[in-house]
Order: sequence, then C-alpha cells, then structure tokens
Amino acid sequence: MAEVVFYEAFEEEAAALRRFLPDDVAAIFTGDTIQEAGHTLPPAAIVSVRTQAVIPTGWAPELKGILSRSTGYDHLVRYRQAVTDPPPLGYLPLYCHRAVAEHAMLLWMALLRRLPRQVRQFEAFDRDGLTGRECRDKHLLVVGVGHIGHEIVDIGRGLHMRVRGVDPVHRWTDVEYAEYEEAAPDADVVVAAMNLTPENQGFFHRDRLSILKPGAIFINVARGELA
Repeated sequence: MAEVVFYEAFEEEAAALRRFLPDDVAAIFTGDTIQEAGHTLPPAAIVSVRTQAVIPTGWAPELKGILSRSTGYDHLVRYRQAVTDPPPLGYLPLYCHRAVAEHAMLLWMALLRRLPRQVRQFEAFDRDGLTGRECRDKHLLVVGVGHIGHEIVDIGRGLHMRVRGVDPVHRWTDVEYAEYEEAAPDADVVVAAMNLTPENQGFFHRDRLSILKPGAIFINVARGELA
C-alpha cells in the first residue's frame, strides 16, 4: 500500500510535489477525483484532496490522515461530523493565498476593462463599446478578510483603490472594517473571500446583492454556496 495518494493533482502541481516529497515516501498521483479514479478502498494510508472532494465515510477506519490542499476546510468539518472516529484532518492556511488574491484582481480588472468584449470584437477591429474603467479611486469591498482577503486588501491599496473589509473578526490592524450594508452601496467592486460556515451559507442573497449600485462588479473566489 502506498503511503500517500494525491487526488486532483494537475500536471504542474504533481511535478512540484514530486520535487519536495522525500524519496523514501511511496506516493500515487492522479488528476482524478476519488470517484473518477474508481477507488472503492483507499489506495494509501494518507489521502490528499481539494475543497470539493467527496471522501467516502467508510474509508475513515483505514486512513491515517486526510490533508486538503486548500486554505478552506469546510469539507473537512463536514467529514468529521459524518464519521464516528475520523482520522487526523489537516489543511494549509496559506495555500496559494497570494495567487488566489491576484486571480481575484485579474477578474475584476478584466471586467472593469471590458476584456471579454474586447476579445469578442478583436478580429473585426470593432472598437465601439470598449471604454473601460480604471481602478484608481474605485471602492473595493472585501467580504471575508482572512489570509486571502488580506492579500486582496493589499493589492487594492496598491492600485490606489479605496478599500474596506467586512468580517466578524477584526484580526488585521491595517484594515478599515465596515458592515456590509453600510459599505456595499458605495462599492464598485465586491470580492467574496469568506470561509463557508452554516451561518454564512447563502450570504449573498437577492436582497444583499440588490443594494449594490448599477455597474458594480461581484467576484467570488470562495464558495458557490455563499451566493
């Protein structure tokens, strides 16, 4: 039996894991999920997964540990609640936190600059309707200011945006915090970077989104269940 199996390991990630993994650790790498791989029994004592993984509850007695390659851990909480005697569970609080924050920036800037429309009209050299907006002085509201959210705040400030954060825990002294209902009407860009809990599932319901001003951009780099 292998010591560890890495599910949903894309090519670049698998190459990096192989470089850092000790030579004496027997590992399996697959780009498939557990279900796609067709494994009815765990092929290794430790399984490493991603956030949307569905881990069979029947595997729990056979496992020495489950490690999620993610900063989110709501799926591990659900697993722990679903089994009587869960194995040790772990996650990576700083996993790709800067990369995810930069991806959020990529998305809102693409929309501010109307990049999807530019791509559609490129071949025809149609320049109508392509005038976008700059980030400077725009209001950025970061909902969920954990490690990823704090990086988004930092990026927004670097772009000279007016940045505020929404979070029940005020853990960062350099963040200007506000209540969502207070700050949302002024926001040009809203980024959801919240963790998922039973209390905030469906947080971005119709009423909360309706108070955003026309033209506001909403980016979700967290969980689909938040909206």
